[in-house]
Amino acid sequence: MIVEKDGEFKTVQCKCTDTKSNAIDLRSKGGTKGSIYDILVDHPNLDYLFCVDSTRNLFLIPINDLVQENIRHSISLRTKPTSNGQGFQTCVYLVS
Repeated sequence: MIVEKDGEFKTVQCKCTDTKSNAIDLRSKGGTKGSIYDILVDHPNLDYLFCVDSTRNLFLIPINDLVQENIRHSISLRTKPTSNGQGFQTCVYLVS
């Protein structure tokens, strides 16, 4: 998707989840064996990942942040930081 704000155009990939863990897979799979054919962070022209979790919380995550943290497989959408501070802290991207 392409969005425009204040005269700037940005590219956005949208994903949602209804899993208990609020997991978002960054890989696209298909075929009879479920082979991976695409990885979201491998698109240099993509600006944002917009996500909706199972309770309709919204997250807007810059793709560059995922790339810098070397996140290539999946993320879990959380509204609060993890207790041990580990993992990709999606709570900072929560849209209020």
